[in-house]
Order: sequence, then C-alpha cells, then structure tokens
Amino acid sequence: MEIATLPDNVSATALSMAILAGGSIKISRTTPLMSLNDGMEAMEKASKLGYKPPGNF
Repeated sequence: MEIATLPDNVSATALSMAILAGGSIKISRTTPLMSLNDGMEAMEKASKLGYKPPGNF
C-alpha cells in the first residue's frame, strides 16, 4: 500500500485516474481527509437527516 498527500481532491482524482489508465492496477482508493471542524459539521448534519436503516423503524 502506498500513501500520498496531495494538495487537493482534484489532484488526488487525477493521480488515481492516471494510475488506473495504465492498466497494471485495477483498484485504487482515495480517502479525503477533513479538518476537525468539518468533521463536527458533517456529524451535526448527519444527526438531523433522520435516516433509519431498513428494518429499524
């Protein structure tokens, strides 16, 4: 496994596309990292969505 830090999500996607286009790698995964504040904001929004998994009413 290789880990790379890139300046933005567009650059990460471009690198992933270029690597996959070569054909020798079939699977690539990128995981964008976010700040603590962005993570807290996302958790707050998620708590207000009211999503219930199937079978859990």
